Amino acid sequence: MAAQLLDYRKRWAELEASQNPFAVVVMAHLEALRTRHDAAGRKVAKLSLVRQLHRRGFGEPEIRQLFWFIDWLLTLPEELEQKFWTEVRALDEEKKMRYVTSIERIGHKRGLKEGFKAAVRQALEVRFGEAGLALISEVEALDDESLIRRINEALIRGSSLEQIRRIWQG
Repeated sequence: MAAQLLDYRKRWAELEASQNPFAVVVMAHLEALRTRHDAAGRKVAKLSLVRQLHRRGFGEPEIRQLFWFIDWLLTLPEELEQKFWTEVRALDEEKKMRYVTSIERIGHKRGLKEGFKAAVRQALEVRFGEAGLALISEVEALDDESLIRRINEALIRGSSLEQIRRIWQG
């Protein structure tokens, strides 16, 4: 006789007590099914599962992997997602845990660099028109985030186009 995943709903207490990481996977799946039409309930369930990761005594790598799975499976609308992350950050500080993986940190850093490049592009165009547009390809070729930040700061301070160009040309 094959057991179905839904049969584990009746064994919730057993899943909560288990030290097996797959118990968390099953619980997350059951909560995703239960809350598929209840966004507020899903946020509560998602946060509860994240809190349980700490109580189970998993190591940081297991917690991060399970957190990633829970986050992927129990998606939330943007407004609730922001509230969820506010509560996770509070838990993060309380438990001194980091949920951000190395790939996420790389993505975040890349996003910041691209954001600064976008700000520089816009400022060059707005402040200097055609002359500023001529520099955009040079800025696009830059890969050093601190250099791009310095260009952005120079644009904010009102530096001239020549002063800005000297930042990366030396």
